[in-house]
Amino acid sequence: MSETTEINTKEDVMSLYDQYVIPSYLKNGMVLVQGEGSYVWGSDGERYLDLYPGWGSNPLGHAPVELQEVIQEQAKVLLHLPNNYCHPWQGKLAKAIIEKSFEGKCFFANSGAEANEGALKLARLVGSQKGRHEVITFKQSFHGRTFATLTATGQDKVHKGFEPLVPGFHYAEFNNLESVKALVNEKTAAIMLEPIQGEGGVYPATTEFLKGLRALCDEHGIVLIFDEVQTGIGRTGTWFGFQQYGVEPDVMTLAKALGGGIPIGAFVAKPQFADKMQPGTHASTFGGSPFVCAVAQAVLDTIENQNLLINVNQLSAKVMQRFEQLKGELNVIKDVRGSGFLIGIEVEEDVSLLIAKCMEKGVLVNRAGTNVLRILPALNIFEDDLMKGVDVIEEVLRDA
Repeated sequence: MSETTEINTKEDVMSLYDQYVIPSYLKNGMVLVQGEGSYVWGSDGERYLDLYPGWGSNPLGHAPVELQEVIQEQAKVLLHLPNNYCHPWQGKLAKAIIEKSFEGKCFFANSGAEANEGALKLARLVGSQKGRHEVITFKQSFHGRTFATLTATGQDKVHKGFEPLVPGFHYAEFNNLESVKALVNEKTAAIMLEPIQGEGGVYPATTEFLKGLRALCDEHGIVLIFDEVQTGIGRTGTWFGFQQYGVEPDVMTLAKALGGGIPIGAFVAKPQFADKMQPGTHASTFGGSPFVCAVAQAVLDTIENQNLLINVNQLSAKVMQRFEQLKGELNVIKDVRGSGFLIGIEVEEDVSLLIAKCMEKGVLVNRAGTNVLRILPALNIFEDDLMKGVDVIEEVLRDA
């Protein structure tokens, strides 16, 4: 950690939070002051291996040198423009995303929730000509915290206190095609899901299920939306999660890793749907600014130029093998699942104590649901660092 870093005391920082910040997040008592690569430093000077940098929003780790020059140079040139002007970066970024995904067009926003809101609006806009407005999502899904995306989220705990919710949403069983068919009717505009449910517990969709949804949507003229906010931009070992299955959506939403730590969201829509959004139907003041688009382009270029998808696939195979072996030894582990660098370890108990013990040993891990340890490493993490983290998790699980 740089000796020039100004460090406030933990007590001072926490006091300011207590007095002036709305307490909508559960704090773990840490104050982090600097990061580099897959490591962060606390105000106490301790170094921690971060195995979920930015909740998966930092695919190149903390303070990546590959982004620093772009950030500095673009800040000197042009930060923000209203979207009735064009600039060199937005079209270039859209082209790069399309070339890595499927034929279509992009709309840029600021977050995953905004991207999902836009996708839902597009689905209703498309369906409005036929009187369709209902959306089918899935139990244990997570799509955001705005009213529509909160309603789309199939978890009662996030709905509590915010009723009445947005009408027209129905929840099917994940990986159960018959439960979806039972909800489809003449008012169904869209089916929306995560290829791998993240917050719900790291549950991958089956190929059979996604192919069945694709066929069902084709049969009934329903828009198929994949929420790739967490699974996109290399997280699963391919550029996008849908590429693990060979099933293309009509609309795909992105955020998190796309900006490398800078806020950006986007949705991609196939041309026949994208062109429904004419001027006046949707907008985002800060969406697709020169600054964020330049940074996001640098993220994509770095992942490609450094062959980071190969790194993800090679290292994730080793990590999954370690935890599968451990599962055979320890009764505390119920399941190991995921894809690429989105890995969930389901255990018999609430994982809060396990996460705290990992933190005591210098490793930061995340939770999904109540009893799943979730690992979301930077795509460029070094093997030695990753395996050190796995060693600590193994040690904690053995103690459990």
